[in-house]
Amino acid sequence: MKSIFGKSKDEEEKDSRQVNCSYSVETPREKWLIFGCKDCKAGSDLTETSCRKGVLKGLGDESNVGGVRLSGYLEKAYDRESLEVLMEMRRLMDEIDELSMRSTPSQEDLSCEKCKHNPKNIFSHLEKSFLRGIEDFYQELYSISNDVKEVNKKKKQCKNCIDNTRDDLVYLFNESEDLREKIFRYGYRILI
Repeated sequence: MKSIFGKSKDEEEKDSRQVNCSYSVETPREKWLIFGCKDCKAGSDLTETSCRKGVLKGLGDESNVGGVRLSGYLEKAYDRESLEVLMEMRRLMDEIDELSMRSTPSQEDLSCEKCKHNPKNIFSHLEKSFLRGIEDFYQELYSISNDVKEVNKKKKQCKNCIDNTRDDLVYLFNESEDLREKIFRYGYRILI
């Protein structure tokens, strides 16, 4: 059974399709991004990782977007609440990307570069899991948080880096809770 939030990690790894999403901009009253999906292998389906990734990239490239339309054999329009959820997803992706750029205490030290707890490694991994789907993202966030919690911090520079990473993971969890609340509120029309 397919999740409404995206593919599982196994399904994603089996799916090797590369999709290049192109869109045009229409501005009758508001700016709309119109994605041409008729010949796309992913179809016009935001539960497909490659489709969601293309739409989120388009939202990152454009400003003041009033709506998104996936123009395939069926037209799918996303505005108001659904656009707000997509914009929140884009904002969270930008946050994850910024966290991955945090410098380590010793950029020259090769042990920092190769460390699995290096922010670049952790948050790049989380960004990929986020694109696969929110369920996968939460599983990875939980797993990484537990792993970071168990790190033996013998070196002072490692202690500072791990402490900062732990703080970043808590911040990211709190930010992702805002997105999850919007998904439930708008996606399922649950009033909170």
